[in-house]
Amino acid sequence: MNPYKQKVERQFNRAASTYDRYADIQREMADRLLKQVDLLNPPPRRILEIGCGTGYLTKRVTHAYPDATIVAVDLAASMVRSAREHVSESKRVRFLVGDAETMDFHAYAPFDCILSNAAVQWFSQPGETLARLAEAVSPGGWLWFTTFGPETFVELNRLFHEVESRMGLARSRHTLPLSPSSEWRRLFDEAGLSSVRVRSFRRSVIYSDCRHFLRSIQKIGASYGTSPHPPLQSGRLLAEVIRQYDQRHRTEDGVQVTYQWLLMGGMKSGRKRIP
Repeated sequence: MNPYKQKVERQFNRAASTYDRYADIQREMADRLLKQVDLLNPPPRRILEIGCGTGYLTKRVTHAYPDATIVAVDLAASMVRSAREHVSESKRVRFLVGDAETMDFHAYAPFDCILSNAAVQWFSQPGETLARLAEAVSPGGWLWFTTFGPETFVELNRLFHEVESRMGLARSRHTLPLSPSSEWRRLFDEAGLSSVRVRSFRRSVIYSDCRHFLRSIQKIGASYGTSPHPPLQSGRLLAEVIRQYDQRHRTEDGVQVTYQWLLMGGMKSGRKRIP
């Protein structure tokens, strides 16, 4: 496993016990994703879930499709242990620990539907991975994903860049790079998927203050980034960003944070299933 994925694995292993408490947006995304899958005709009977996390979507899928068999994968062993506890009543789910970008799914394929909620933004090779996953889908089957869009945390990114400029620091990235819907559409097309659909959603969430917002990000296994600046400058930079954030984005109830997320799907050529 490469160093990047090792870091991601550590983050999510640490967050397994706190994830559900802070993952409101992720649950909203999962609910919307499942509503889209519910439109498939006929309903899927073999399902692969990428990035099952603590099992929220997995459990909902087992209830929605009582005749389906499910393979649920996550990079973090602690997340998979939590998911097993949440869906312990189901004997139709095979849980796997590993990196979906490198795993061989041929032993379980073909799948009528591959699902992934708030996980594909962690792919290091999204184009190659989508193409490989598409090979595991049965003709007429679908890939349906949700992921975060580039407008997510737009306020935080803007402030980091402004404060870096005032402090004479080189501009750097402080959040995960997130692709726009046009890029995901291109990757779906290149993976050989047809009837590609991409929808964008935007939502403002209120946190008590900026520190609570940043702490919440860490509690779900994500991060607002590691600074390339020397430690002393990094500390001053973050402190000023927090101060400015609490001033500029204050509402009556707390501070405002923008989330953008994308719902996207594509069908493998073959007998058409109506989504």
